[in-house]
Amino acid sequence: MTRTVSTPLRTTLSVAALAALTLTACGDDNDDAAEFEAAGGDASAGPQAEGTEEEVDEGPELPQVDSGFTYEDLSQNVTVTDTQRPERDEVITPTGTLSIDEVETIEFVAPEEVGLDPQYEDEDEDDFDAEPLDYAPAEGEEFRVLNLSFSPDDEADHGTSTSVAISDGGAQDHLFDLGSEQQHRVLVSASDDAQLVISSDGHDQYVDIYTGEREEEEIAAGYYREITQQDPSHTFPIEDGSLPLLDRNDEAADPFEAEYDFHISSVRLVGWDEENGWASEGEAWLQVDYVFEVDARGPNWGSGIEEIDWTLRAESEGEEFTYDYGERIGGPRDSYGDEGTASFAVPIETVDLDLSFDGTVGVTTTDSYTLSEGSAFSFESELLEVSFPDERFGSDASEVDEADEENDEDSEDDAEDADGAEDIDEDDSDED
Repeated sequence: MTRTVSTPLRTTLSVAALAALTLTACGDDNDDAAEFEAAGGDASAGPQAEGTEEEVDEGPELPQVDSGFTYEDLSQNVTVTDTQRPERDEVITPTGTLSIDEVETIEFVAPEEVGLDPQYEDEDEDDFDAEPLDYAPAEGEEFRVLNLSFSPDDEADHGTSTSVAISDGGAQDHLFDLGSEQQHRVLVSASDDAQLVISSDGHDQYVDIYTGEREEEEIAAGYYREITQQDPSHTFPIEDGSLPLLDRNDEAADPFEAEYDFHISSVRLVGWDEENGWASEGEAWLQVDYVFEVDARGPNWGSGIEEIDWTLRAESEGEEFTYDYGERIGGPRDSYGDEGTASFAVPIETVDLDLSFDGTVGVTTTDSYTLSEGSAFSFESELLEVSFPDERFGSDASEVDEADEENDEDSEDDAEDADGAEDIDEDDSDED
């Protein structure tokens, strides 16, 4: 049997051989050109020559805002490239709390968003189709958008004010005052050492504009403890007082008696006090809200309380701190009471406190009776333990969490009591 070989193989071999002969014949005249064409075709389509740089179109040069440029109420119509939510995001002041909700980074801003004059690439403002250029931050600065909100202290009626400014490069520019509830969205062209300055009663607190973090310092440190308030709502059990009386015949009469009511509603650690101003470094103000009343009814008209003197004591780590209350009554009275806030300085690291009252009540009688064993009642209360746990000063995290939960429950109870009171008022109004 005869085997035949297919022709396509022969054709392929013949073409390859012919191509080889052709390249060999041309090699003597232009070897480089032949080799280049065999590798990839036309030389004009090859890569760029070595040692040259490819030009990149970076677009038109943008105008820049002035150094330290600010715009107080920026809209949301900007492109945000980064958002930071700071941890130390609150600045507490005597008038309320400023919150740094977010700090945003933007690269450019349109002139119409910040009230700047439009500029154009070809400076042909008569061309209605031309788009104005965006503005860039000042040289060496970056754009930051501060999202701020302020919650006023509704109980603050001391007249102290709080202002907000920006400090950058030795210059300070006022932004606004903090009074009622408000929100701001502030654009700043800032260097990396620019700060937001919050000023109250002669003391400044600072916030890093790039990060939104409040700068820690010792004067206002009392505001930033982990737990700053306890609401014990505690009435101290104090034994009634009794003073012997003699009548005109020097015979024993019914005694002169006194009853005491001392109550503590709330205890706080703060950085500022209305009467005393800002705390010293390493200290905080301990504020104690109290109510007291003394009843001391004499044997007849003209007898009663003439003078009251008491001391609130706070003991911690073997050290005692005191607040003295003294009041001379204008004429004998059957009862006398007052409510207010006792304030005294304690170390910033204070955690556990024992609170107590003691004092005297001076009384007087008419000529019909004689106080045979002195003219003043003395009293002394038991101790009330109050704690402000803080992990930085040795407390367990569980203690802090428990105190936080108790405060939340107290706040809910107060809110319910307030709602109940409003309902009662509305019912009374309806009946009227």
